[in-house]
Amino acid sequence: MLVECIGNRVSDLPKTDRTLVRQSVHLKEVGLVPGQRYVVYGVVLANGLPWYLIAEEENDEYPKPQFAGFFKVIDETIPSGWRFQWREGYWPDGKLLPSEWCQPGFFEALVDGGSREVAIFKAKKAEIDAVSQLLH
Repeated sequence: MLVECIGNRVSDLPKTDRTLVRQSVHLKEVGLVPGQRYVVYGVVLANGLPWYLIAEEENDEYPKPQFAGFFKVIDETIPSGWRFQWREGYWPDGKLLPSEWCQPGFFEALVDGGSREVAIFKAKKAEIDAVSQLLH
């Protein structure tokens, strides 16, 4: 899945989105470059909003969630081997991720630098990047 950044300022979002996004984003703008294409490493639905998991820099140690409203979709193909998870609740949450990343606690351990999780992330990122290079 490939997206292109169309904006990076929260104030440019529609009012409804802007209000909800400000609950999670406390900056005037995010670390994205308008016009730049980004590989999507997963999709998270949180508080009713879609967020793409993006590596802002080539060497990022883990993908960071960025609101889908900052992007237009260039290629909507979902890579094989991804899995959808759903959690019921007041604000139901969903995740569309590589199956290797669906283990409970995976992202917490990845952000904390867990060697097993870092190795799994790097291997899957390289695989996804190789496929996405064909789309650029």
